[in-house]
Order: sequence, then structure tokens, then C-alpha cells
Amino acid sequence: PPGAAPALGPGFVSDPGRLTPQTATPAARAAPRLCLLAGAKPVLTDIHLFQSASPGERRLQGRMLERIELLAGGRLALSWIVREDFLALGLDPDVSYDLSALLRNIDGVEASILFSESGPAPEVGVKVSLRTLAPHDAIRVAALFGGGGHPRAAGCSLAGGLPEAKRLVAAAAMREFFPEAGAAV
Repeated sequence: PPGAAPALGPGFVSDPGRLTPQTATPAARAAPRLCLLAGAKPVLTDIHLFQSASPGERRLQGRMLERIELLAGGRLALSWIVREDFLALGLDPDVSYDLSALLRNIDGVEASILFSESGPAPEVGVKVSLRTLAPHDAIRVAALFGGGGHPRAAGCSLAGGLPEAKRLVAAAAMREFFPEAGAAV
């Protein structure tokens, strides 16, 4: 329908894979082309989705980046956000701020894990976001904990606290992605 192209454009670029050669088939690339021909503005979409953030979101990024741990010789990055971070910054803990992509985009990192406390205290659970480069398959780790997604971006949720979630998921990721590096976390 007329006017649909600008509305559909953000959907094509907001998926964690962003239609990269690793994540999209030739048929999947045809739809964004048609949107461009119909008037979608990818530059504006990119600025709005990936370059704009509130001051609170940027501060949340900072907190997450300060906590980075690198494992497997810097090939696995992990970090976390606690419920108090969201509350202190006036942010909704149930909104995705796409922080896991920042971890995976660190030079030398092949896989990343972001742990985020969710739910009301004291019944806090932990959301886990995994991002990978080929040949690592994020689903293989997320599925161990009842989650899913696709090979480059997957997630799951665990009941309980952050320390236990970090221990379990990081150990599983080390076994799955970097067995030669050992399971030490």
C-alpha cells in the first residue's frame, strides 16, 4: 500500500542480523530494495534506530561497558546490567536497548553475552542475550536454557540471581564456542 515503505524500512534494519550476508537469503534482500524504490529513507532510519539514544540510555551503556569481562583470550565478552541501573536512570527494565550488539562489536570478540536483571524484586530473573559471529551458533547455548532465536542472535531467561546465571551461561558458552580454551570462567 502507498506509504508502507517508510514504516517497513526500520524492520529490515532493526533485526540483530541487519540483513548481512550471514543472515539473509537473496529473496529476503528483495523486500528492502522494493521499499527503497517506494521511498523508504534508510539514512534516517539508521540515525533514529542506531545513532540516537537518550542520556539515560547512554549512561546505561556506560555502566554495561565498565563491567566487561573478556574470556577465551578476548573472543568471548560478557557484561551485565542490574535492576538498580535501570531504576537509577529512569529507564524501563523491560525495554531492549540493544546493548548486546555493543559487546559483540568489540574488536576480536566472536561471541558476547549480556545478562540483564528483570522482573520485580525479590523475584528477580535474568534475561540473557547472546550475539555471535559464524561459525558460532547462539541458539545452541540459548536452547540449553529453554531459549531460542537464530544463529547470530539468541536469548533465554533464567530464574534466580545474576551470579548463578553468569556462571551457568558463561560456562556453557565456553564449552560450546571455545572448548580449546577450557571451561574456566
